[in-house]
Amino acid sequence: PDGFDLSCGQLLKANRSGYGVGETVFASKALHVAGTSISIPGAWPQQIDEVFNRNIQFEPVTDKPLLNQGLNRFADLGIAPYKMIFHSGVGSGYVRMRGHLVATVWPHMIKHDGMSRFAQCLDFYGIPHPYAEIPWDQWQNKELQDATKEAMEDYGDGNPYVKVQEVKWGFTDTPTGLDARGMHAVLWGLCNTEQSKAVQGETLTTELGGVGGYNTSQTHEAVKADIVALDERALANTIRKWIRAVFQLNMPAICRAFGKTSQEILGCIPKVYWLIHRAMDPETRQRMRFAAV
Repeated sequence: PDGFDLSCGQLLKANRSGYGVGETVFASKALHVAGTSISIPGAWPQQIDEVFNRNIQFEPVTDKPLLNQGLNRFADLGIAPYKMIFHSGVGSGYVRMRGHLVATVWPHMIKHDGMSRFAQCLDFYGIPHPYAEIPWDQWQNKELQDATKEAMEDYGDGNPYVKVQEVKWGFTDTPTGLDARGMHAVLWGLCNTEQSKAVQGETLTTELGGVGGYNTSQTHEAVKADIVALDERALANTIRKWIRAVFQLNMPAICRAFGKTSQEILGCIPKVYWLIHRAMDPETRQRMRFAAV
């Protein structure tokens, strides 16, 4: 189908939301088999459109996905597997509760609350403000007030000024710890770390920290690669089921074209997979080349 890679990427939202759904758009045309003169007429996939998760509801007991068609009407997605592609995320329990969004929604809320409070602290205390203290018995002295305000403007801008001896001058003090190590920023970093663990299973390949080493980095990279491979195999299984359903939809025409039975045709359905290469340092790549030679 057109934009197949993009459609698969849309189905991978199951990693965060627990499930992803696509609707196949068919076209009545003849499918030409590459390298042969065989042409198979039928209904063949033209494209796969995304179905938003808000249109899906689940039967509360069986966890069966249903398409909300409006007016209190629901359609079972399993009736026509060639039409609707339902991809569930990896995990156990209810499908609608899978995905890392369920686990990270609270750290996400706490992180943004910490960011807003951190911004408020910086706004209130991050920039020292110049101030002056005029004794109460001299407050009515208009000339002293004007001179103090004029001097404070120069003081805050860094310009030369004339200081009144009787008036105390200074800058507001910034609270201790109000910087990148402040309590709100620490909470912010903690939430980011926990979210990274939920999404990719590790943190060492995301940010440069003060701990860890070469072996631990390789271990974290292996964990991340295992999770990606697990998602790849799950999506491949979903796509293969869909291809099988499309073949069954056009099975009479396929059997006539090849002169085979339906079981023989289904036995030849290829297995879908994505080949994902892991990063490799130059020295390891060079050793592999010498070993191959």
